[in-house]
Amino acid sequence: MFLAAISLIAVTNLAVGYALGKLGVFDAVAAPVVAILNRRAAEPELELPIEEALTAPAPEPVPPPPEPPPAAAAPIEPDPVAPPIEAPPPEAPPEPVPAPAAETPPAAPAAKPSTADLMGSLASFRDKLSAASVELKLNREDDQRFDSSATKLQEVNHDYLDQVSTTIERLDELGAEGDHVARAAKSAVSENAKEVTEMSGEIDSLIEQGLDSESRAELVDKSIAIRDAAAATSAAADSAVEKAELEPPPEPAAAVSDKATDSLGKLFEQLEVALAAAADAVGDEAEVLLAEVRADSLAEIDDPATIEAAVLRELATAADQTLGETQRFFSGDRCLMLLEGDAFDAAAKRMEQLRQQMQAIDYERGGAKIQATVTCGLVEAHVGEGREALEKRLAEALAEAGRLGANRTFHHDGAFPTPIPEMPSETTPRTVVV
Repeated sequence: MFLAAISLIAVTNLAVGYALGKLGVFDAVAAPVVAILNRRAAEPELELPIEEALTAPAPEPVPPPPEPPPAAAAPIEPDPVAPPIEAPPPEAPPEPVPAPAAETPPAAPAAKPSTADLMGSLASFRDKLSAASVELKLNREDDQRFDSSATKLQEVNHDYLDQVSTTIERLDELGAEGDHVARAAKSAVSENAKEVTEMSGEIDSLIEQGLDSESRAELVDKSIAIRDAAAATSAAADSAVEKAELEPPPEPAAAVSDKATDSLGKLFEQLEVALAAAADAVGDEAEVLLAEVRADSLAEIDDPATIEAAVLRELATAADQTLGETQRFFSGDRCLMLLEGDAFDAAAKRMEQLRQQMQAIDYERGGAKIQATVTCGLVEAHVGEGREALEKRLAEALAEAGRLGANRTFHHDGAFPTPIPEMPSETTPRTVVV
């Protein structure tokens, strides 16, 4: 029964298939299937790695559509006659401008030495001089070594004198600024260094003449003497400094008018202006009188530096009161005056009045009264005459006055100095406590 059913189904399928084949149904269905199978056979199989997820890739961003280009202008036909226009060469890129270098700040000016610094330097040079003296003595029996030591002594001695000069100059500057301790030190160094200067000349003379056994012995003695003199100079300066530091500074100088200039250089500039003005008025024979006043030595009293400082202050005040409105002066450790407008007789009388007024002042210190005086020099300055020549004539006039006794007025006419007779002048005696 079962087999009969199967046979019936098979026969039915064959009959249906036969009928469909006759009608062409299988050909219509088979054609697309065959095409699909053939295409798949032609394309390779693409296999994804196992690790990758079967996700579709992110779509790429679509760029915006380009803007339409501007309408092109109608082409310009080239002129067959005109030469072709060459395109300008491309401009070179600008050269890079280097950055400005950083400005180096100016170095701060070196501080000028103080009184203590100057005393220390002076002592250092004194020790070098002492060492050179000892070396000279030790080499006395060896001619070759002695000559070398003598040369060394001479060099060290000159260095010491240069230091003394520098010390005095700087102490003078400090004193002019009101440092009474520096003034005291300057006075001590100036007085005591004179002996060293004299011995230095004697040592130079011995060495220049040539050394024999006798002159070698003399040179050793001179080296010891100059060593002791240098030590005495330092000791005197140190003592003066210690004493001045224990005392109150003196009262400041009274204020003076604008007749006072702040430097010698400025005073000589004013002299040149005055000479030029005089030359315009009277010709090349024009002259202007110039005077110098210096305090006389006070070496015979105790603590001369303090009295000398007081004298210089009073001298500045007296000069301001004595000079006319058109005249100028500079006052430091000495006083120079430009006597513009004065004839010789008027200038001589003016200097005598100043000298005698300074003589009328007494200085009281510690209950004792001290009289201090000044010496004056007077010269004529001419057109074209230099400062050096004028200062030399003034120095010669003052030196001659000092040689014949202090507290005088001398005139140098260009040939030689001569004294100016004392003239009667009104003075105002008074006492200055220092």
